[in-house]
Amino acid sequence: CRIHAVSLTTGWEIFQRAKANSKDQSVYLGFRGERVYGQYQWSLGKNWLVVGEITQKEIFKKLNELSITIIIISLIALLLSIAAAVITASKIERPIRYLLRATKIIQSGNYDYQIDADKIRKAPVELRQLVATFNLMSDRLKSNISLLEHSAWMDQLTDLHNRRYIMLEGNKQLHACILS
Repeated sequence: CRIHAVSLTTGWEIFQRAKANSKDQSVYLGFRGERVYGQYQWSLGKNWLVVGEITQKEIFKKLNELSITIIIISLIALLLSIAAAVITASKIERPIRYLLRATKIIQSGNYDYQIDADKIRKAPVELRQLVATFNLMSDRLKSNISLLEHSAWMDQLTDLHNRRYIMLEGNKQLHACILS
């Protein structure tokens, strides 16, 4: 901001405003021929007119700097938000992927498959509990299937192989003898 004495040839607009005691704060051409905003104050005896001016360029330079600063801060905040979202999503997505893969493995017949709890130790507590429950169900499933298989081949009273086992195993032995 510059303060200067007004020359009537270059500061006519601000002089006219001061003479009329106008409160108009619109842009005008300053003493250097630039578009400016100005304020004035008469001296005590109204002998002198003191004028302060700032060019539009100076005002918009500050505004542009502020806008660029806001844009940069916004971009940094956006990047940090995206990084936080990716990290959070991976903490949730990885255990779900392990659970999905484990269900397919069990579906294929590997009934005692377990998910390694160390692989999901950074997952949210709810997902860790879900994996622990899955592992417990896998243990029980393997135990129940073993019991069912045992019941299918053994007689419960005598604890000897039943007719179904003898027919299946006998058929295998007969084919082995024929081929050799």
